[in-house]
Amino acid sequence: MRIMIPSLRYGEYSEKNHFLHAAVAALAAALFFVIFLIVCGIVPFGERSWTVLDMKMQYLDFYSYYKTVLAGKNDLFYAPAMTLGSGAIGFFSYYLSSPLLLLLAFFKRTQLPAAVTLLTGIKCMFTAASCEFMLSDYIRKRSERKDRMPFTLPFSLAYAFCACIVTYTVNPMWLEVFALMPLVLWALERLIREKKIFAYVLSLALMIWCNYYIAYMVCLFIILWTLHLLAEEPEGWFPKLCRVAGCSLLAVCLDAVALVPTVFGLSGSPKDAEAAVSGGSARLLDLRLLFSKSWFMAFDADQTWWGVPLLYAGIAVLLLLFLYFADKKIPRRERISMALILLFFLLSFLLRPLDLLWHAGMVPSGYPYREAFLFAFTAVLCAAREFDAAGGLEGKLRLIVAAILAAGLLFVSTRGEVFADRRMLLMNILLILAWTLLFLLQGFARKKGEALRFRGIPLMLFCLLMAGELLVNAVYIFRVQTSSGMLAYSDYQSIVRSTEEELKLLPAEGVYRVENMAAREQNDGMMFDYSSLSHYSSAGQMEIRHFLQELGYNDDGLAVTYGSDNTCTAESLLGIAYLLSAERRPEYEVLGEGDNGTVKNPYALPLALAVDEMPDCEHGDPFAMQQSLLSSLSGCEDKLFVPLSVTEKKGEDEVVYSCEAQVDGHVYLYLAGIADRIQNLAIEKDGEFLSGYGNKACMKVLNLGRFNEGERFSLRIRGDGEAFDPGRLCLVTEDTAALRRAARDAFDGASGRKGADLKQPRSSVYEITMPSAAQGLFMSIPYEGSWVAEAEGVNLKTLRCCGALLYVDTEGVEAGSVIRLRYVPKGLYAGMVVSLLSLVILALVSGFLRKKEQKPEASALR
Repeated sequence: MRIMIPSLRYGEYSEKNHFLHAAVAALAAALFFVIFLIVCGIVPFGERSWTVLDMKMQYLDFYSYYKTVLAGKNDLFYAPAMTLGSGAIGFFSYYLSSPLLLLLAFFKRTQLPAAVTLLTGIKCMFTAASCEFMLSDYIRKRSERKDRMPFTLPFSLAYAFCACIVTYTVNPMWLEVFALMPLVLWALERLIREKKIFAYVLSLALMIWCNYYIAYMVCLFIILWTLHLLAEEPEGWFPKLCRVAGCSLLAVCLDAVALVPTVFGLSGSPKDAEAAVSGGSARLLDLRLLFSKSWFMAFDADQTWWGVPLLYAGIAVLLLLFLYFADKKIPRRERISMALILLFFLLSFLLRPLDLLWHAGMVPSGYPYREAFLFAFTAVLCAAREFDAAGGLEGKLRLIVAAILAAGLLFVSTRGEVFADRRMLLMNILLILAWTLLFLLQGFARKKGEALRFRGIPLMLFCLLMAGELLVNAVYIFRVQTSSGMLAYSDYQSIVRSTEEELKLLPAEGVYRVENMAAREQNDGMMFDYSSLSHYSSAGQMEIRHFLQELGYNDDGLAVTYGSDNTCTAESLLGIAYLLSAERRPEYEVLGEGDNGTVKNPYALPLALAVDEMPDCEHGDPFAMQQSLLSSLSGCEDKLFVPLSVTEKKGEDEVVYSCEAQVDGHVYLYLAGIADRIQNLAIEKDGEFLSGYGNKACMKVLNLGRFNEGERFSLRIRGDGEAFDPGRLCLVTEDTAALRRAARDAFDGASGRKGADLKQPRSSVYEITMPSAAQGLFMSIPYEGSWVAEAEGVNLKTLRCCGALLYVDTEGVEAGSVIRLRYVPKGLYAGMVVSLLSLVILALVSGFLRKKEQKPEASALR
């Protein structure tokens, strides 16, 4: 079947036709995607969207922040909205480095779900196009006829919409790597066979730039693919291997401007190598589970966190994969090489050390076996190769393979949780039957040759059946993923507009922190561009998280979250000046209207204070830490927390406390000494369940409510039947009058004004006017070695204080002087030099090779 285009003939080989095939694949993917949107009712064709899981909790907020960068309000060096503030180079390299995100500049904050739809569609189109580009070239070079383009369109769609990639559409920063990987492999073969370095170096560099984490997996796969290509043509293998190694290193060096500061920026984050989990004992999956996600609609809600490898790319791919290894027309060396690659993947799914190797030594937080997309691609390539080479296979062999596949399906289905009901099992059996009949028809048509007029009918049926099967499977996955927790488009817009209205009440000038008591997610600070404590990503600094946990805030291992349970002292120390959607507090100034609105914290300290010595704080419990830090900053020795009168009665797995308030005020509870233990405790107040405690969900200060002096209540803490350890009970009443005095003294001390005026010309620069001569400047922003401070041309020392915060030595700096504090990412300038040198080397080597190619041509002409 040929499609006529002026001066081009679809199906015949030429350099232009190579791009034509890729363009057709992109258009087919676009049509597929639009139908998918319509069927699922996704914006702009409905109210549904990808605002689920990490897309809802992280990426929409990050995109909103990136819009402020594109608008010039922030920069990529430092983000004040990340857990009190954090370097952002590592964050950018992981989440926001895709060039496609420049399109966000054309969308409003309320339109971000629609922007995600557009970006996802573009990425799917590019994935199909690049896969078509690679597959058609790879198969043509191994085909008997080099003058034609093989028919690989349905297989390009099979890769672009395989179960793994469809599932990972809610992790959009990975999709660019999925799309670029086939192009890198295409360029790799050109590098090995033809010594063409430019395409390989640039495509690999672009892929690493887009997302270094998934690109790392592809780099491991490049090693396997290089060995595969060398196995096909082993002559001169050592120079070829050296060429691949050198060009790969050059591609990495091109990205040094981002990678070098990223390495420094992520040290101390959850992605630090020190947090990596070393390979331990083997972890074996039941074989039925291992292959359970190879089938049509074999997807469940638990897949995100506890699932098994997503191997599905179409029933036809499974059938053809088996036939590939039985086809003697394909060289044995090629089949053995492919079998070893697939076997390595299967061992990676079975053995914990190999699986950790693919994940750079880190245990994935959700989405296990992320390398499965490489298995799916390899299977698709083998299937496409067999589809092109088949014809010599007997119909009997096709029936035998179909029977084996059906038997395997029945074996897998004996594991109860694999299929939700018998209908899915029946649909897979019917698909095996339908594909087998189609392959038999295809074989019959090929034998009849050109004389048979309906020769193209099997190809049309093949495309339609493949596209239909992939579409239904993609729709099913989307509906399962969004069955709970999805935010409708109109609801998202309503929440955004409501928060924007509240933020209009805040002053335009000044540097302060804000928290939303009715936050949509933990990253509201990034969504709405305000400095905050709450943050959820993989790039935050562990020191500041530990500090906040000691201060009484909860860290669940994924995110640190502000909560109203903690004391007014804690939020005042951190400069949290405004609360959105907050309950009315008598001592707080009300800015909004109604029962919940915007309030101003009158006790909030400025983010910078002039001090006579570096402040310190006690450790052991949050109240002692808050008391010592505020006393050190203010010089006020008033007691902020008054212990309650407590008597206890211990049991085997419970303890009961009788408590009496000694002063009026809010009572706060904390169980000290159990932070390094995971327990499931239960806390009851006056016989009513109050909260769980002692686990990642709750290990923080709890607000028990307001009590008057002499008022009594009982507390009961129960264990979960294991070794019961309630730790040390810390039960105090906060004295807000003492807090008011301490806050006043911290701002205006006896020796002069302490509170410094701050300006922030851009997110990575602070300008601080010294209120009085002092030995140092305390700032409630996290310490990082990248901070550079200077005053009137003189560099000042920056130090870590209280374990996590920033202290600037200002000895000799006069009152009224302006200190300029800049965040310069470590390794930035070194990375720039390496990238520039690598670019020069690439240009020189490419020019040398081009001249070397032209010399023989010129000699031949002479």
